[in-house]
Amino acid sequence: MIDTYPELYFGRGGAVSVAQPITNSRRIVKGLRVKALAGNTDIIYVGLNKVSILTGFELSAGDEVFLEIDDPSKIYSIANPSQNQEQTIAISGSVANDTFKLTIDGETTAPIDEDADASAVESALEALSKIAGTDVAVTGGPGPGTDWVVEWTGQYQGINRPLLVASEAGQNEKQTVGIDSASTGGHFHLTYDSQTTDEILHTATAADIKAALELLSNIDQVSVTGGPGPSTDWVVEFQGALARNNVALMTGDGSALTGGTTTVSITETAAGNAATVVVTQSQDAAMESQFSWVAI
Repeated sequence: MIDTYPELYFGRGGAVSVAQPITNSRRIVKGLRVKALAGNTDIIYVGLNKVSILTGFELSAGDEVFLEIDDPSKIYSIANPSQNQEQTIAISGSVANDTFKLTIDGETTAPIDEDADASAVESALEALSKIAGTDVAVTGGPGPGTDWVVEWTGQYQGINRPLLVASEAGQNEKQTVGIDSASTGGHFHLTYDSQTTDEILHTATAADIKAALELLSNIDQVSVTGGPGPSTDWVVEFQGALARNNVALMTGDGSALTGGTTTVSITETAAGNAATVVVTQSQDAAMESQFSWVAI
């Protein structure tokens, strides 16, 4: 009679793999047929505690050997990775103060600066719960002129990992709006791409500026901070359909302001940019050896 065991694959991460016998089997296992799934140069051990009885034989892909032993748990295979997977992170179209994030295994890093060096990218990845301090080695950078290369090591050596997913690259346009702090009354208007707001009081809050701009048909969403005027400027961040776009500079009309100059100053404090971060697998992982075996 022949006991057939499921095929077991070996050569993952340099760990020792053990073939386990079927616990309810009453037959005597007389040996194992070992087949190389790829060309192999590593060592096969027979015996407990890695006692080396058979050592050092090589198998070409497809070759088989038969080992006469009574217990499949005495077979060990030691496999080492011939190369680790590498993923390259490239960023383009970025500007100063830009950031991006990386996601793998359902976890996302904290924001990573576009000009981060290799150690900063490595630290961001190692902060994830499924990546230990020895699991990645990052070289390259700082960006955006030099790509980063992530090599999967530690528990992931010799194993192909899912590609990192980059997100939230680029930044939204921000424009700062100010009027003369000496203004004592009146109102002003803001114009974006030929459309002009209703009257905005000189004492407007951030919420007032937001409401006025979002009434325009060509602006669906903005975030406004600062204010109230006239002593504190307002900062408008373009979001929604205009997010991550280098939008036109607004203009202002302060001719109806009183008590000071009628100037409405508008400056671009952060240029919108749709930066692109692309992750590619620049080197596949490979194992030095891989076996299957069947108990007979």
